[in-house]
Amino acid sequence: MNQSTILSRLKKGENASNEFIARPNALDAIGKTAVAFLNTAGGTIYVGVGDDGGIHGVTEPAEDTAAEIERMLNSRITPSSFVTVSIEDVQKKPIIVVDVPAGHDQPYVLDGAIFTRSGSRTKPADSAAIRKLVQSQIDTPQRWERRLSPSMTEDDLDVDEVLATARDAVEQDASFEDLSEPFEILRKLAAWHPEGFTQGGDVLFSHDPTIRHPQCRVQFVVFADDKAGDEYLNLKWFSGPLLQVADQVSRELESANASKVFFAEDSLKREQRSRYAPRALREALVNALVHRDYAGYSGGAKVSVYPSRIEFWNSGNLPDEISLSDLRGEHPSVPVNPDIAKVFYLRGQMEQLGRGTLKIIKACEGIGARRPKWQDQKSGVTLTIFAADKPSISAAELNDRQRAFLDNVEPGTKIAPADYAATYAAGLTDRSARRDLVDLEDRGFVRREGAGPATVYVRIED
Repeated sequence: MNQSTILSRLKKGENASNEFIARPNALDAIGKTAVAFLNTAGGTIYVGVGDDGGIHGVTEPAEDTAAEIERMLNSRITPSSFVTVSIEDVQKKPIIVVDVPAGHDQPYVLDGAIFTRSGSRTKPADSAAIRKLVQSQIDTPQRWERRLSPSMTEDDLDVDEVLATARDAVEQDASFEDLSEPFEILRKLAAWHPEGFTQGGDVLFSHDPTIRHPQCRVQFVVFADDKAGDEYLNLKWFSGPLLQVADQVSRELESANASKVFFAEDSLKREQRSRYAPRALREALVNALVHRDYAGYSGGAKVSVYPSRIEFWNSGNLPDEISLSDLRGEHPSVPVNPDIAKVFYLRGQMEQLGRGTLKIIKACEGIGARRPKWQDQKSGVTLTIFAADKPSISAAELNDRQRAFLDNVEPGTKIAPADYAATYAAGLTDRSARRDLVDLEDRGFVRREGAGPATVYVRIED
């Protein structure tokens, strides 16, 4: 989360999804508000910020304070939830940001007490509110990852994977420190209960979950050209514990992400760069594995490598609370499979919820690639990441207005949408002119600066 975004939120004051807590040692207040957000629609707690939105900062070592808050949330809130804690510098002062998604397993409890959010207030839940929370849980179908896995037995369990998760989790949750019994670890992760293994536990910790869930396989295919067809250079299927599958596919992506040699126009010095940002590829893969719909046997995940792009597809659709346009900025934390997501988080493979798409965009921009593209269709969600080669200007891809703009405007020049419309898009609506500029931004020819009426587009060096 960047400083301007945080300052914009603080300026709005406390509300149903924002809470300011000045004192970092106010653990009870932080815990109560976190539970209230879990029991409603989610929200963010800013620690080190006064009631008026003023930046106080955290005076103690911020890392120690953040770790203490995280331990408190993990140990005192039940059931287990995916709450993330991060440190952000705002006006040269560190504050702690606690991101809380809407909970899937309401009601949530802090030391036996239930809290809810009403406007900008956190308050104890009365009997009517508790009945409503319990009834909503009864009325909501149990999500796929929490259902019992059909026929998974102890022989199917990859014990080493369970123990590796507990070892990695200690950094995020100190309550794992003394856990060495596999079934106690699985119980804490909501992957097992006395009736048996959950389907989420099966996906994460069995030697081969595809025996029971064929949709868990991941396909990796390398095509010979940019048009999908029958000709491919490599085709593999991966199965096994989900974290191991993620590592195997990541290694394939590393092999596909060959470096390319560039020469500057005014120098014979050779520069070697990756065609794709490794962080963007990793985030895209994790998103596809964590957020896909595991319920249907016809579902799955697929990574398709083309000469100029890589596509990540997963079955399912975006949550109702999130639109395609939301993915370009800060958006609500709505984990589709929170149990699976939390294990990825504990293993260090996933950071704050709702931030992955921004990291993908920034990583692509950082190497000069055009902006990634998301599609949400009936068949599933597809993310396309483009190679950082020099943009190709062709009549098939750009219209005459866009080509005229690129031919006549020097790199570094700023232009407002209204000026673009007057100069290059006469007779078109403002909306059509703006669509031209958004398309150029997506292709990596311009960079947007400012917001609202102050928005301008900066021509980027070819």
